[in-house]
Amino acid sequence: MRLRRHHLGRHLAILVAILVLAIPTLTAPMPATACSNPGCSTSSSGTTLLESFFSPLSVSVNSTVCNEFALSGQRDITVPCFVTYTLHDPRGNNEGFLVLVATSGFTNSLAVDTVTGAPVVIPPTDISLTDSNAILTNCFGLRAPITTCEIPRPITTSVGMVIPGTPPGLPILVGCPTQEVGEGVYAGTITSTVHLPLGTPENEVFGKYPLSWSGTFTITVQEGPAVPFVSTFGCPVATSA
Repeated sequence: MRLRRHHLGRHLAILVAILVLAIPTLTAPMPATACSNPGCSTSSSGTTLLESFFSPLSVSVNSTVCNEFALSGQRDITVPCFVTYTLHDPRGNNEGFLVLVATSGFTNSLAVDTVTGAPVVIPPTDISLTDSNAILTNCFGLRAPITTCEIPRPITTSVGMVIPGTPPGLPILVGCPTQEVGEGVYAGTITSTVHLPLGTPENEVFGKYPLSWSGTFTITVQEGPAVPFVSTFGCPVATSA
């Protein structure tokens, strides 16, 4: 009895398999016509899409220069530094952008406290923002001669503030969203001040020895709904839509 039920189960399984295999696979072909009359024609057509997408923002630093300092005894030291960069916004949807700056500070391998062995550095806390600006150099838009790109403006409340050592850094420039379609290229400048107070280790070393100190400025560009364009930076709208 068990053997007969076993064979019945096998037959059912085979029958189900045959039924499954016998079901035709249906596809959705392109629209087509057919005819066999003399002089008629037949054709088939397909539909596709021509699409575009928004490319990401890009930024590149062109130059970083700090003025040379003439040694003349121990005193309070201030040195200006200048950064130039190019910002390219090929998105075309003018969703706005935010420019931020950070700095690593400055170091020299020879600047060391010979008693403790600790390196003497110029930390980011000695560096503050003096000025920031950007000029729209190109705007490829769809409504000439009207400017169809974001117009950048400096964030004046950041002037005088310390530039952080960790990116993204201090907000220095905002391009508010605008309801236009345009691709913008911007030339930006950042001026900062290195201030070494008298009596600090960095002042003692920098003001006494003719050394070259190396440092890094990092520029970050942010976009998207996470940027508080309206509440923090005073833009009229939060999005170009």
